[in-house]
Amino acid sequence: MRPGILIVLALLQGAPAFAQDKKWSMTPQLDGKAQEAADEMKALFKKVEARLTEIDQLLYDAGAGDTKLAAVKESGIAELLDRYKTHSQEVQSGIDRIIEIAEQSGGGT
Repeated sequence: MRPGILIVLALLQGAPAFAQDKKWSMTPQLDGKAQEAADEMKALFKKVEARLTEIDQLLYDAGAGDTKLAAVKESGIAELLDRYKTHSQEVQSGIDRIIEIAEQSGGGT
């Protein structure tokens, strides 16, 4: 048998034990401050995604005529635009904060 095959077989023999090792993880272990930053980024990504989904729904409903506004008058469009503007500002703030955290964590270039 060739030496390369023996090495591969030896590595494969130990693979199941390595895969079952509870300490091994695809997610790196972070210190307290880094973990807080990672948790904040996760929460921000979820919030931004939710706001973008809400914006999509607002625009879809407005285009389909399904938006439930107080009355069909000029203030109805103003209300829709105000909600869109508020959601858009929240999305922009969330994205800015995500970028800020990434730069502080050394992820920025």
